[in-house]
Amino acid sequence: MTKPKPKTKRIDVEQPKPVVQKLKQMEFGRAKMMIAIGDTHIGSEGALMPLEVNSEEWCEGRNRRYFPNQIQKDIYKRWEMMIDESPRPDILLLNGDLVDGKNYKETGMGSWTTDSLLQARVLADLVKMLKPRQIVATSGSPYHSDNNPNVDKIATEMCGGTFMGGYANININGKRIYAQHKISVSKSTWQYRGTPLGRALVLAALNEKEMGHYDIVLKSHAHYFCYCGFSNSLGMILPAWKTRDQFLDTNIEFGNSALGYVRFDFADGDFSFAHNIFHFKGKDLQPDVMV
Repeated sequence: MTKPKPKTKRIDVEQPKPVVQKLKQMEFGRAKMMIAIGDTHIGSEGALMPLEVNSEEWCEGRNRRYFPNQIQKDIYKRWEMMIDESPRPDILLLNGDLVDGKNYKETGMGSWTTDSLLQARVLADLVKMLKPRQIVATSGSPYHSDNNPNVDKIATEMCGGTFMGGYANININGKRIYAQHKISVSKSTWQYRGTPLGRALVLAALNEKEMGHYDIVLKSHAHYFCYCGFSNSLGMILPAWKTRDQFLDTNIEFGNSALGYVRFDFADGDFSFAHNIFHFKGKDLQPDVMV
């Protein structure tokens, strides 16, 4: 009589899964994207504006409708392009001069409205189009935003964001960012546009023990685009969303604003950036006198 063979039980051994990516996610978090802009100057005739603003819903009994000029229509098209290219950023940085305010240095010249609250509402409507997950903002120049109350603060809160005051510290996946509106611009001496940025980076390094290391320093205010850096830090002046105005035409020769935005991507403990900049030709802003 033959003995039956013992039954064998099959055991499936699960192969170990790679843990490298999981460890990276634990250490650095998921990949994140930031859109950085500044100097939107809502209210200026040379700045970003939607295709129509109706103030009736904002002020009862006062029915006013505002429409953009051709330059503003072109700027708005670029805003729509930014939304298509970089929708739903993890964080949107609004780096000061969010509205044009009363613009008292120019006594309101060049403004389609000096109603600061209306300007703030228009900014909120424009920002909502981008659908950012988080908004952080800083304060701009007091002759635009005022101090008490600060209209940049009011505009930020209307957008649903966090207003940080004079400067903001932002930490994205371990990379620290210092954002502040003001950057020095000299009209009396010739200097490279990167000189104030280099100075800011050196000051950041000198104060690293007390303030910690900053990987990125972001400035605005100058309405041009420039960046420079060292092996472990980057400084950048963000572009604006406003063209030339009466102040620029009168005080700065051959000035031509850089408009647009900068996208930062943070992943695997590092970051990269891509800038989308556009200019208007001088003849479109100030035509020649033909003789």
